[in-house]
Formats: sequence, C-alpha cells, structure tokens
Amino acid sequence: MKTFRRYGLLDEGVIFLEGFFNESFPVASRRGMLNQLALVRLDCDMYASTMDVLQHTYHRISPGGILLHNNWQYTAARSAAIDFRRSFGAEWELAHPVELIDGGSAFWVV
Repeated sequence: MKTFRRYGLLDEGVIFLEGFFNESFPVASRRGMLNQLALVRLDCDMYASTMDVLQHTYHRISPGGILLHNNWQYTAARSAAIDFRRSFGAEWELAHPVELIDGGSAFWVV
C-alpha cells in the first residue's frame, strides 16, 4: 500500500484483499469487489494459492489488463501459472507471452 501511495496510485479503484485467497476471494466476489479488474498482482508462492488467485480473477481482467506475478522465482507458483496458461492452448500462450521483469517477477497482458 505504501508504494501505491508514494506514486499517487492509491484511489478508490485500488483494492487490497487481506487473508487467505481461498477465503477472501469468495467474500470479495459476493460483495462485487472483483467484477472488472485492470491489474492483478499475485503475491503467492505455492501452487494451490497461485491457482486460487488465477481461477478467481483471471476471467475478470479486462482486455489489455495485466497479470503481475511477483513470485515467479518460486517453482510451485510458476508451475501453477504455467499449468493455468497451458489450459488456454498453445496459440493463446504465444499471443500472451510471459515477460520477465527481474529474477523474481513476471507479467503478461490479457
């Protein structure tokens, strides 16, 4: 939150969900907080938690939106993202390449 505030990005459109993904996403979804997303930043390092985030949010990201995975260096989290991406097929994967930011982060445009 501090970084968003520092760069003037914190406004009513920014939502931070605290807690375990499998508990916080269903509540946020029922409250209409996840209807349309422009940016999803994954901060998870396990397979199951990464898959939870992707399954609950990906279909809600607007075309041109960004999925930022800041724990790409963790094998389990990266494997979940790769498995999720593969479910869309090879042609989709080629059209939405993963871009590495640094040793620990990656993103792709939806």
